[in-house]
Amino acid sequence: MRLVATFSILFLLTGNAVAIAETSPHKHGKHVMTPAMRKQHKTMSDIGRHWADAKRHLSNGNLDQMRTATEAMLKAANNVPEFKLHRNADKQEEFQKECNLFKNDLERLKEAIDKRDVDLMKSVSKSVDEACNRCHSRFR
Repeated sequence: MRLVATFSILFLLTGNAVAIAETSPHKHGKHVMTPAMRKQHKTMSDIGRHWADAKRHLSNGNLDQMRTATEAMLKAANNVPEFKLHRNADKQEEFQKECNLFKNDLERLKEAIDKRDVDLMKSVSKSVDEACNRCHSRFR
């Protein structure tokens, strides 16, 4: 009986913690987590996951899988232009330029994959990494 009571209490506490987390301000208390913000976080998480896959596939020589991961990144990147900036919100035009550079790099990467040009893939991959870092340092 004591075990059932303990699990019941843990279940209730866990449920309350989740409910509080869903309504709490975003980390650092800078903004409230809205549905649009959740979409932004999911988009960036998807891009990051696909990018990790693409780089792993490049190092393993799995170019077809790398192309699939790159295409998935491009698809996810279509959500980026509608992001609401919380840091440097007055620089939306600059953000759009960075987004376009990023998407152009991904298109160049797809072309390099199609050509099976590993040296070019490595070079463009470095450019994609730099685009991510540059954008994150300004707008994240």
